[in-house]
Amino acid sequence: ISDCSIALRIHPYYMKVMLRRCRCYVRLNRFEEAQTSYEHYLKLVQQARKSRPPAQYLSDMSCNFDSPQDVRDSDLDAARNELAEVMRVKLKAESSAKMKNAEKERKQKWYNSSFGDNANGDAQRCRQQWYNEQNDTSHRWDSFNGRAPNRKTRSKSEQPR
Repeated sequence: ISDCSIALRIHPYYMKVMLRRCRCYVRLNRFEEAQTSYEHYLKLVQQARKSRPPAQYLSDMSCNFDSPQDVRDSDLDAARNELAEVMRVKLKAESSAKMKNAEKERKQKWYNSSFGDNANGDAQRCRQQWYNEQNDTSHRWDSFNGRAPNRKTRSKSEQPR
């Protein structure tokens, strides 16, 4: 793409390079740029064909090869078909992106409704809420039933060495 853009800066009406850049945009899934480039290509060819005497821009060109007037009908038809395909693929990509966003929002909404209160809370509060919903008073993680274990305090002399 960069090589094509450089060539077009040197010779802005180099139609083969313009068409090659359009096709590169399509292959890279840059459909907006491809559509704009194809439309520009078709516009230049149509303007050149309407003005049968050489157009004003032709006299300003430093080189006179591959001008808009030199584009064959088959190339023009191919460019029109490619533009239609780009627009179709672009619409399909946009609808796919919308569907992905809708699915992502649906999942986020489900997550928020399921875990919204607990999403920012601590684990203790989440566990407590779960057990409250279960109507169960025992707590599995509390093997001492709310009391601390009985520990005998050892004197320094009884401690293992």
